[in-house]
Amino acid sequence: MLKEYSRLATDYPDSPLVPEALLITGNFYFEKRDMDTAETHYKKVLEKKDKGLAALARYKMGWIEMNRTNHKEALANFEQAARYANAGTMAATNASTAQRQKLKNVRREALTDSVQPFTEVKKPEDAVAYYGELADTRNLYAAILEKLGNRYYIQQNWDPSAKIYRTLVTLTHDVERSYEFGQRFFECVVKARTEFEKKPTKQEKALGGSDPKATPTPAVSTVVTPVPSPAPGGVKKPVVPLHFVAEDAQMLTDTIARYSSSWRIPKKDRDGAVKEYELFVRDIATRLQIASQNEPNATKKKQLSWEAARAYRSYLSFFRDPAQKRAMEENYALALTFSGRHWEAGRQWEDVAKLDKKTERDAIHDALAEYHEANKERDKLGRFRRVQAREGEKMLGEYYAQVYPDGE
Repeated sequence: MLKEYSRLATDYPDSPLVPEALLITGNFYFEKRDMDTAETHYKKVLEKKDKGLAALARYKMGWIEMNRTNHKEALANFEQAARYANAGTMAATNASTAQRQKLKNVRREALTDSVQPFTEVKKPEDAVAYYGELADTRNLYAAILEKLGNRYYIQQNWDPSAKIYRTLVTLTHDVERSYEFGQRFFECVVKARTEFEKKPTKQEKALGGSDPKATPTPAVSTVVTPVPSPAPGGVKKPVVPLHFVAEDAQMLTDTIARYSSSWRIPKKDRDGAVKEYELFVRDIATRLQIASQNEPNATKKKQLSWEAARAYRSYLSFFRDPAQKRAMEENYALALTFSGRHWEAGRQWEDVAKLDKKTERDAIHDALAEYHEANKERDKLGRFRRVQAREGEKMLGEYYAQVYPDGE
């Protein structure tokens, strides 16, 4: 049969049957592991104008380069195979029915197989955009990212894993898979942060390195006490990258809300998952608030405080743990205060005042202070908020003077 294919290519080079004859011959040598001869035939396929068969040839050439550990060329061939394999190519190709069936799957196979060479030659931060462009369906995109995230996870490359799992949480419609991706996402971010904090600073390296047994201080899960800004001229600490953002708290809250309402999942599993995710979201909010308090720049401090406030808002929108409610409500109020959103902070301090009679006085005092600040900037408020800030300061002031006449 190979002789007939070879004679066809030699005697009738312009025949539309030649590209597939060359491809079949190349596949024969590929199976025999004669990669050089196979590659020669695949390159001849590329010289023809049939992009459908060229996609199949490119895919095999990608694996030839993989066997040579030439990851850069392997990735380039897999990418070209994926780009060639589209609806227009399917309509124009002169391939046989058997080859057309293979062409239907070559984009998926090329992209999923490209994950290994991608991790060897491309920057991890390019992954989401790179595969987002090449994948033509949501399911294919999710399958590629899952394989890529798992590869980085096994390599303990936590930062890129976290970014990929962050995308996967919202990409998949399967509540159980989304829940699992959320677990991986949180784990990867925390491990990336832990590794960073264990790295010695330049000063520590000069002194012989940091203590290898030292472990990072866990995030506080109760009321966060305001921390004063460092004095000018003090020792500068290395900037720890802030991995979590307020959207992560909202993302995980939405994920567990869907998971907990799925009737297919046993109630015991749902309850356990809610407890687990409650810790995740609380930790994110607390980390953001601590980061804001440790930030010396006033503008960035406000921005981080707003991030923390939004994370606490996400937490309080779903989780109902009585042991944490007061602490989270108060932390939310503190974050709003330091973010400079005085009207919202006044409203929140009012809510805090209703939670515990023992601390009502301090909470009302803080609410008054925030309404007073809001009234100073009344031109920045909408009509409704202007009225509420004015009336809030007036009515709370009267209540405070009546109930706590010895107050400030």
